[in-house]
Amino acid sequence: MHEFAHIIETAEIDAEGRHVDFAADVSQRQALAARLGLLDLKGLSVSCDVFRDGDNPAVLVQGRFHAEVAQKCVVTLEPVESTLDESFEVRFLPADEWEAHGQRDVEVTPDDEDVEPMSGSGIDLGATVTEYLALAIDPYPRRQDAEFRHDTGAEADPGPFAALAKLRNKV
Repeated sequence: MHEFAHIIETAEIDAEGRHVDFAADVSQRQALAARLGLLDLKGLSVSCDVFRDGDNPAVLVQGRFHAEVAQKCVVTLEPVESTLDESFEVRFLPADEWEAHGQRDVEVTPDDEDVEPMSGSGIDLGATVTEYLALAIDPYPRRQDAEFRHDTGAEADPGPFAALAKLRNKV
């Protein structure tokens, strides 16, 4: 089971849908922080609408999450705190439709909605949010005042022929 599992049974979802709010508790945040390589995950809350697309057995999830993360600066290794407020939209397809969807020859554009398979009789909103959280985290966090400095005081190695070059000038 996923460390931030929040399963919704698809049989309970109709075209009108339902609104779902949930948040990660302390132990879930600690497990997610370790999994995602964060110093700390100070908060993670989710708000989403889950509904069916008409008579279609597919389930559509439209939501937003808010997270407060702390990461190591890639320059100074000091903590960098940031707030993530991201929206997401994903369509879950039943197994038979998922197979047909996977066999289609389609061109994917960045504006296309994400499509995922349903597993069993429910969908795990927590796992879905975790995937979107992982994508939203800055892969190279850097403090605003961080400046990379490299020591230019050390002279470059003159090489093995430097001594011979000095002698050539004396002859």
